[in-house]
Amino acid sequence: MIDYIKKIILNLINIKCNRHGRKSIQSNEHFLDMFIEFTKNYTKWKCLDNHVMAKYTSDNYRKKMIYWTKSGIFKDAFDIVDAITKSKLLNKRSLDCFIDATNIRNINGSYRRNIDVNGKTMLGRMYCDKSKRGLKVTVLITDKNQLLDVNIVSGQEHDISVVSDIYKKLVHSFKSNKRHRVNVVGDKGYTSNKYKTYLAKHKIHYIIPKKKNQTKTDMYTYYNTDLLKKRHVVENYFAHIKQYTRIRFVYDKMVYIYEGFLLLSIMNQIAQI
Repeated sequence: MIDYIKKIILNLINIKCNRHGRKSIQSNEHFLDMFIEFTKNYTKWKCLDNHVMAKYTSDNYRKKMIYWTKSGIFKDAFDIVDAITKSKLLNKRSLDCFIDATNIRNINGSYRRNIDVNGKTMLGRMYCDKSKRGLKVTVLITDKNQLLDVNIVSGQEHDISVVSDIYKKLVHSFKSNKRHRVNVVGDKGYTSNKYKTYLAKHKIHYIIPKKKNQTKTDMYTYYNTDLLKKRHVVENYFAHIKQYTRIRFVYDKMVYIYEGFLLLSIMNQIAQI
């Protein structure tokens, strides 16, 4: 991971994780390096017992990861890195955004312990994957693999029902006009008249492919074959993220631990780009 992203995470740890008691012998940078390597190559916490660089037992690393994720270290660090990347894109004349979602199958997660405020479990049934339980990760990236937003919801949610927060953040961060054109490209699962009119008010082009049974053309829908052919950028981004073995499946019982590993791997991916 690049140095300035490490500094952001370590500074947040020093600010938010100053609990009383006996301090650990190793530094926080050692734990951070171990977590990065753990997301790349390992699936179970017990694998760290035989690791050469491990200075503690696997249970100590697991408790440290739970403590950092509950304190919101990785979420706050991702917000800071995301604000830095968005500030660099404000002066561009055109911004092409691609949105898509992927399913993450559950392995060891407890669907009863991951119930949200509405009483629904985060590990819902994914009907497109033989009713297996899992999560759905939605990302919004640019044509140069720069991440703009990420969202984690239950696997049973539809694609169009989980992107309202992403569109609000996009409209809040970027304004479309004659000098600065913003295009949002998605697949057929994101066809919605509600979001077409919402983005049209902010002069953002909403580009989606036509359906087979579609006869009427909408004034708020734009068709650009050149941008529709570039939708493989999102699939390639998912392929790069899923090279981390810890991200392919949900191995922990709680979803917030998986979210911490996901944000850590995304920040590492941003550093490489």
